[in-house]
Amino acid sequence: MKGRVLCFTGLEHHIRGLFPIIKYLEKEGLEVECLTTINNRCISDLRGNFEFPLREKGIRYCLTYDYLDKEIVKQIESVRERLGKEIKEKFENLILTCPLMEEGLWLGIDDMVENYVLMEKILEIKKPDIGLILHELNFWGKIFTYLLHRRGIPIVSLQEGLHPSGGREWLKTYLLRSEYSTKVCVWGEDTKKVFLDAGVPKEKIGIAGSSQYDELLRIPLNKMKEIKKSVMEELEIPSDKKVILFIGTKLSFFYNITREEVGFMVDSLINYIGRNDDLFLILKWHPIEDKSFIKEKEKKMSKYKNIKNLYSGNITQLIITSNLILGFYSTSIIEALLLKKPVIEINFTGKNFLYSFANEGAALRLNGAEDLWKVKDIAYRGIDVQTKKQVCQYLERMFYKLDGKSNERIMKVIKELLERKNR
Repeated sequence: MKGRVLCFTGLEHHIRGLFPIIKYLEKEGLEVECLTTINNRCISDLRGNFEFPLREKGIRYCLTYDYLDKEIVKQIESVRERLGKEIKEKFENLILTCPLMEEGLWLGIDDMVENYVLMEKILEIKKPDIGLILHELNFWGKIFTYLLHRRGIPIVSLQEGLHPSGGREWLKTYLLRSEYSTKVCVWGEDTKKVFLDAGVPKEKIGIAGSSQYDELLRIPLNKMKEIKKSVMEELEIPSDKKVILFIGTKLSFFYNITREEVGFMVDSLINYIGRNDDLFLILKWHPIEDKSFIKEKEKKMSKYKNIKNLYSGNITQLIITSNLILGFYSTSIIEALLLKKPVIEINFTGKNFLYSFANEGAALRLNGAEDLWKVKDIAYRGIDVQTKKQVCQYLERMFYKLDGKSNERIMKVIKELLERKNR
């Protein structure tokens, strides 16, 4: 099949989610190119040089700022000037009460204006037949999908992460995730229902499964053993230790749970593991977690030799290495369940998380520090037969099919959209 696919990627997890389908589309004869940008000065803390992972994987890409020239600079300045007065009026009170906001606000606006003008030029040059993106819900994705939609170019977006139903306000975000997408390919029936409840038109939603997780299930057992041995050596973990992996959730994602409550739960875990020499704890924080919070925890764990703190690292390899996964709620826990790792949810607060694996029957729960003995027990014994059955039922609801054919289903959607466009 012939056709030009322009795929926007930004953060590293975008690459992880899109890489399998990109390679599959190339194999099927489509011409795929990624578009990415630079985010080193925006008000967001999602910073980085986004082309690096693309280079590492040998993916063909173009960078927005490669298309910067004198004419484009003039356009950017013109748009910025036109917006200036309106924005100043809109945010005047905020800027007066928080002078630092003015600098941050303008940095963010500059970034968006530049990406808008540059992406517009790139689309004129590249003339793609179809767009592909992990999701729309960031300012790069929203600009990219809007400009494609305005030109009548179909767009396919995929599911990124968990999609809790939440309340009415939370459901609105799913409309934003699919605002300009022609088709949204979700993992399974659970997510489809959430999108329908949010008001996303039925004809926009396609159930495909996850090509990213299909790849995960293809890792052979001997390769997993090699990965575990390598990680244990790299992190200097003695081979006789039971490895416990804590997967952090960014503080701002909790909504109804305070920093102090999260801190108490993590401190309790550190103290418990630190006193049990036969256990080894890896604390893997969210990539954009508040560094001051992590430093607080580093001080707490400094007296223990069986605890390792990680800002970064291959989460899949860490899961493979571990005997037990602990956390609050994180999409990475899905990987642990698929790899048949026992999962324990930590919630001492009595409040509801935005998404609860324990409530879904896919994880056990620690309700207080007095339950921490279960960590050691499950690390050695594993989970019971009933919980294993519930995990299987959960995965069946979450994913359409774990048959390794998600790429084929996404490809079918892309093929139908291209045929419709070319009629």
